[in-house]
Amino acid sequence: MQGNLQMAETKLKDIAEAAGVSVGTVSRALNGKTKGRWASSAVQVERILELAKEMNYQPNKAAQVMRTRMTHQIGVIGAEIHNPYTSRNIEIVNNELAHRGYGLLLKIIKGDKKEVISQLKDFTSNMIDGVMNHHPLIDGDELQTAVERIPSVTFDRSAEHSPAIVNMEGGVLIALQHLWNLGHRKIAIVTGGDEVGGRRRRISAYETFYSSQSQLAPENWRITTGWTYEAGEKAVKDFVDSGCTACLAGNDLLAVAICSGLRELGLEAPRDYSIVSIDDTILAKINRPQLTSIQPPIQELVTLSIDWLICKIEKRKPQSFQLLMPKLVVRQSSGPAPSR
Repeated sequence: MQGNLQMAETKLKDIAEAAGVSVGTVSRALNGKTKGRWASSAVQVERILELAKEMNYQPNKAAQVMRTRMTHQIGVIGAEIHNPYTSRNIEIVNNELAHRGYGLLLKIIKGDKKEVISQLKDFTSNMIDGVMNHHPLIDGDELQTAVERIPSVTFDRSAEHSPAIVNMEGGVLIALQHLWNLGHRKIAIVTGGDEVGGRRRRISAYETFYSSQSQLAPENWRITTGWTYEAGEKAVKDFVDSGCTACLAGNDLLAVAICSGLRELGLEAPRDYSIVSIDDTILAKINRPQLTSIQPPIQELVTLSIDWLICKIEKRKPQSFQLLMPKLVVRQSSGPAPSR
């Protein structure tokens, strides 16, 4: 490492000599610390940057870390990336971090909660400045305990642990009202388990909607399965047997599986059943029929979460909590209730 530091210092001296300035001036220019200086220095800075490029100067990362005590790397943990909703989120996180001068280190952790926490502790012992939690088994309190002093944020989970969340209850109510306006009175809801509180938020809104209609929703209209495509396939029989004419699926994977399962039975959406999903990923557009779906404001959600985390890292005051409203995108999978 000492050799690398000396090589970096030699490069700085070479650039300084070529530009006719001090090593300190070169260092400030290369590190972007020239704000507030005379406008005439802009030409000098531009010259230094050109020379650095010509001389193939590469900043020594180890030296930067030692000097600033920051790696400008954010660790992101999750359980999977096969769901288009998750992979889209991670891609946006990566882009937003890059715009702020940070890199992303992704860790996919499998296993039960004990195993996840163990791997999380190992992961955060590496050189990272902060952690963003997308893992369904880890809540905000468990995250903070596991990572100790490292700043952390849990993505779209609760007002206690996330700087911004999607108003999922509001989205469910919009979706159900859409189906109700089409004449559906028997509407099922298909969701995964309650590892992340997702089912709880959806079911709570579902029950609130039916209470406002002064109508009872029987227990078999609430269909609990997993969050995967395979889980959606298994839920098709329960949905058809429920006697409902419409279904709100907990995510796009479930909705696509339900549409596929109905076709295998000789049934079609929206002719025989209407389907509305939550997430509005690329699956909603490539499915046939295209899915009517609740679209969360993902870009805004990611931006607010990253800004909040970086404020904690850089010891600045973070913004206040925000509740973000999703919107309904109407496509071909929902239609008038059948005459039956």
